[in-house]
Amino acid sequence: MTPNHYAITITPDLAGETFHGEETIDVDVKEPVSSITMNAIGFENSANEMITLTVPQPIAAGPASIHIAFDAPINKKLRGLYLSQTPTRKYAVTQFEPTDARRAFPSFDEPSMKATFDISLVVDKSDTAISNAPILSDSPEGDTKHRIRFATTKKMSTYLVAMLIGDFQCIEGGVDGTPIRVCTTPGRQQNGQFALEAAQAAVHFYNQYYDVKYPFQKLDLIGIPDFEAGAMENAGAVTFRETALLIDPKTASIGQRKGVAGTVAHEIAHMWFGDLVTMKWWDDIWLNEGFATFMTSKPIETWKPEWNERLDTVGITLGSLGLDSQRATRNIRTQAETSEEINQLFDGIAYGKTAAVLRMIEQWMGEDAFRDGIRAYLKKYSWSNAAAEDFWGTMTTTSGKPVDVVMKSFVDQPGAPLVHTTDSCSSDTRTVVLLQDRLLPRGQDEARTWTLPICPSKSDKCTVAKTAKESLSVRGCTSTLFLNRDGRGYYVTDYSARERQLRRADDAAGEREPSRHADASRHRRLPRAAARDAAAGGTAAGRVDRGQSGGSRSPARER
Repeated sequence: MTPNHYAITITPDLAGETFHGEETIDVDVKEPVSSITMNAIGFENSANEMITLTVPQPIAAGPASIHIAFDAPINKKLRGLYLSQTPTRKYAVTQFEPTDARRAFPSFDEPSMKATFDISLVVDKSDTAISNAPILSDSPEGDTKHRIRFATTKKMSTYLVAMLIGDFQCIEGGVDGTPIRVCTTPGRQQNGQFALEAAQAAVHFYNQYYDVKYPFQKLDLIGIPDFEAGAMENAGAVTFRETALLIDPKTASIGQRKGVAGTVAHEIAHMWFGDLVTMKWWDDIWLNEGFATFMTSKPIETWKPEWNERLDTVGITLGSLGLDSQRATRNIRTQAETSEEINQLFDGIAYGKTAAVLRMIEQWMGEDAFRDGIRAYLKKYSWSNAAAEDFWGTMTTTSGKPVDVVMKSFVDQPGAPLVHTTDSCSSDTRTVVLLQDRLLPRGQDEARTWTLPICPSKSDKCTVAKTAKESLSVRGCTSTLFLNRDGRGYYVTDYSARERQLRRADDAAGEREPSRHADASRHRRLPRAAARDAAAGGTAAGRVDRGQSGGSRSPARER
């Protein structure tokens, strides 16, 4: 049985902190059934996150409709349909990712069970409501309430549904024909002006980059007083922790502006990666979160070039390498079945490591070829679901490069590569021997091999190391060797003692006479650890000390 359409009406009682709901679900029945099992939490007769409806006679194969009425509390757990409060009033808002739509309405609450939604919210006369689609009608409902009916949504997963009830106030803008609003509790909306500008810049950039126009009818960014995550990419109605959306333009630092712009760009990237194309199951959540993290810097680079976003991404890669050097790290793709297991997948591996691996893949493929592969993937799987194999299969077909082999080696095994080097020179050509194993804390060893693109800094070509021992050639014998061009590779290089000595001398000379050492100066514009390929413990002894490894960008910033 698969759902096609939900018609849902929710009537909240904010004073009593309860709600009444009714829904009709149009489904396709694949074979005759005498009972229907759906996901549900907190409703009468639900148990183990499920509810089973029995019918007196089997339902025949074909189209059918399920009608359910239900009542439940508006909880205070920051998930499902929950209560958010300011000092003066209550709001009813939602957070459904990953498995909490079932707390608001019985449903087929799995990412592959996409459907369209007609949502109506019956709210107090003095309140308004926001959902995924624009308001279609607003009519009185008795003496004290009014019914706000929203347009039919695009096809989407249940975890992307949004419902917000309260006295929200908004500022408005738009770009490329898409209306955009920033909505907040009363009196704070003007502090959303910077976020509105960031959203306009991001939507315009993504429209061009993806060659797929923003896929939903409108875009609202809503600040919520009580919100666990940094933000959540509900289709067309993105919710935010207030500090991740609102800034005072008179006092905000560059760091605060970058934080808001980054969170906004991340969530809007999800409108394509996650909402338009959704992973089939949660073990591929990296297809959502890693790609949104990877894409975040791109519109900001165009909008605010003076922020030097590429330098920040190198620092994030280093943090991910530090996290991934721990023995307890996990595969990017990790099996998860229960809600608890699924929630644990929203971590620095899904976000930071995946983004770092994608930056490496992009450099190896070339930015245009990578973008063309992304466009083909999005167009092929629009309004449906995809798995890892679908993504890297498309990238392999469009580029003619073994993207599938490279990505599988990073997605399906834990950890990061440590590349030991030795080199010799003849006729102004340096031959570098590469030996791979796993990057681990000092004193630990483990033999592992990745299919690893290595792009030297003084070459426009990359070598794909496919085995534990490989070699490559680099022109020039007198300059320092840097095997990680622009810090885009997801690996640490353990250079030879001779090479480390040359690097220290080159750095020292650059400090004394920077104009005569332009190449060294260019590397110093990256974080110094990236220019050296790792923290001192990583290069000097072939291992990383825990105290020297940084943390990746916290996934609490955004979903």
